[in-house]
Amino acid sequence: MLDCLLIKDDCGRNLMIDTFLANAAPDDLRAIVRATLATCPHSTTATLTHAARVHFEHRKAPSVSEGLFTVQDNGLSVPAAGLQKVLSRARVLYGVGSAFSSLSVLEGVIRATAGLKWEEEGQMADALAMVDADITQAIQSCKEELGSGRVKDLSGARKAVASIGEAINAVRADCARWDEDAFPFDRAEASVQYWKF
Repeated sequence: MLDCLLIKDDCGRNLMIDTFLANAAPDDLRAIVRATLATCPHSTTATLTHAARVHFEHRKAPSVSEGLFTVQDNGLSVPAAGLQKVLSRARVLYGVGSAFSSLSVLEGVIRATAGLKWEEEGQMADALAMVDADITQAIQSCKEELGSGRVKDLSGARKAVASIGEAINAVRADCARWDEDAFPFDRAEASVQYWKF
């Protein structure tokens, strides 16, 4: 377990660690966890990611459909505050090895762009480039998850990849109606199209 991270008494109870966790600043916790993972055996990282996966399996993902983008008076869209929260959720999932779960979150972001227009350069294009990179990273994490043997539902995994591929294709078709050069998901499209399992 996390013996090098948690101070325990003979009965296995944490001594004041919960007080520390409840009161430490997030940046301090990140620094401490990173330092601990860098100095502890590899099994510590595996234990932490397993605990994180179990935790997130039991938490319902937030709805993705609204609050991600705002349409301005000129008819062009910009990212809204909700986008970062949703992308953080996807990053947490693929970061701990629950990549197939992250695909549905990212798919919601893709589908939320339906009917929107944006400038080829600017806030929206930059935000969608981040989404493109996240999808690409999530697909890479999916490959690692599949290779690790943790995927219990292969059919469901295939459906998740196919579904995000369909969402990407829908955005390509949508962009073709107003500016095909504005299509933001080239890398993600390639990652999905050329991965067969």
